[in-house]
Amino acid sequence: MRSFKLVLIIGFSLVLFNSLSQNSDEKEDIDFDLLFSDSEPSFPGGEDSLINFLIKNTKFPDTCLSLNSNGRVLMRFYIEPDGSITKITVDKNTTGCDQFSIECIRVISMMPRWIPPEENGNKRRSLIRLPFTFKSSN
Repeated sequence: MRSFKLVLIIGFSLVLFNSLSQNSDEKEDIDFDLLFSDSEPSFPGGEDSLINFLIKNTKFPDTCLSLNSNGRVLMRFYIEPDGSITKITVDKNTTGCDQFSIECIRVISMMPRWIPPEENGNKRRSLIRLPFTFKSSN
């Protein structure tokens, strides 16, 4: 039986935060800088808690292991004003194995509510981009 090692790189400094107006008429493709927000969205417990959550809950799919797939999956999701996570999508998957994308969606869906950013005391919707890097070894 082959062993594997999951390398999950969560460069929190690489995680991009963008605030979006709560106006539903805006296109999801347009990213707005967090220029006017008083805070950024945060995972409960901070960056270390996010990393621990992802390491504990992310599994290397057997299908991808048998294909000897490696690479990066860039995920996108929204933090709503109540902290809930919505519209989880795959921005890019360079692994050659779709099961990695499914795994990332599963893990993000398990996350607890985030702490949303605030602007002038009002909680705002925000966009999160989160990279996952998968690497197998024998």
